[in-house]
Amino acid sequence: MILIDDVPDFSKNTVNYPKNKPCRSMEHELDDLPGKMIVFEGLDGAGKSTQIELLKEHMNRRNIRVEKYSYKQSSTVYHAALKGKWENFDPYTSTLIFLAGITDTLARNIIPALQEGKTVLMDRYVYTLLVRARARNVSRQFLQVLDSLREPDLIIYMDIDEQEAIKRKGLVSDEQVSYWEAGCDLELSASKTENWSLYQRIIRNEYMELFREQPNCVQIDSSADRDTVHERICAAIRESISGLFDCSSV
Repeated sequence: MILIDDVPDFSKNTVNYPKNKPCRSMEHELDDLPGKMIVFEGLDGAGKSTQIELLKEHMNRRNIRVEKYSYKQSSTVYHAALKGKWENFDPYTSTLIFLAGITDTLARNIIPALQEGKTVLMDRYVYTLLVRARARNVSRQFLQVLDSLREPDLIIYMDIDEQEAIKRKGLVSDEQVSYWEAGCDLELSASKTENWSLYQRIIRNEYMELFREQPNCVQIDSSADRDTVHERICAAIRESISGLFDCSSV
């Protein structure tokens, strides 16, 4: 009997589990890995997914081994996140749930890829959890646990203002944006579209504060056209990670 996705009914003694081999503790495996980890952060509509795909294609043409993952990659916490959103979970609980998803992705996907010498491109990481939690006044002391996760080799913060992000997403009505995407739990406006704009402004300010003194972070103005932004990202990688690969234009 299958209860959720491919999870069997564990009440039956005949079930052979678990499905996968155990994941070892990551603490002793985080340093001196041959691969490189590049994280993309920014507002919704900044173009992160587009630029990650362009960079992945760029590297593939040079026969560079590369993998891409998302901070929402893990299926382990999928149902917990859905249930939490439905029940309007508090920001402390939501932070822990999504943190569990990131650590699961680290253990199962990112660390093994880095051990094999691959470059990992990450669509959002723990910094997304940090800025969203700060926007909801989660205590700094509580958020210290997020500092224990592996530091990426480079953070690419794609900066864009909320008005340009609205244009890119084509937001003209409340039906186009979800409750959580708009940050409606903050109750900034009765309109979801307006709430989304105000929420993105808060998140942008939190990003600016977070990355102000982050040595491994490069800020990219993503309001330019796609190809220009790609060239800027390539230049930043070439300057920040010596010898990783030649990111000159094809």
